[in-house]
Amino acid sequence: MTKRTRRSNLLAACLAVLVALLNAASAQTQEAAEPAAASPIPASKIAALETELARKDERASSTEKRMACKSIMREGQALLDAHPAAANRYPVLGIVLQCQKRLLGLENSERNRSALFETCGKLSQAPDEYADLRLEADL
Repeated sequence: MTKRTRRSNLLAACLAVLVALLNAASAQTQEAAEPAAASPIPASKIAALETELARKDERASSTEKRMACKSIMREGQALLDAHPAAANRYPVLGIVLQCQKRLLGLENSERNRSALFETCGKLSQAPDEYADLRLEADL
């Protein structure tokens, strides 16, 4: 074998080992992330969102109401992003839907309508125990 052939074989072997290590590391990271994604959303966080939603009506100006709606929606979306496969994600989606409806009443824009329709689409896939949320999303 020539020196060039040996070098290319060694390079190919190193590359194969590197690819195998990267695949193994990726699989471990994915396995570690899956249990966290399927964990339920803490009931205390859902209750805090509901309390904040009820308090939103106490705001005086429409600007304060709009800011409160957006804040609640961001918090709800953060919970949904942290727990995308949680079985209890539908009450959070219901809270987000309420905020989006109120926000659309305050600020009628294409962006708000699109976000509302996207949330309605997610709620339409809710199981039967959340039929009230599914019905509200359909309406």
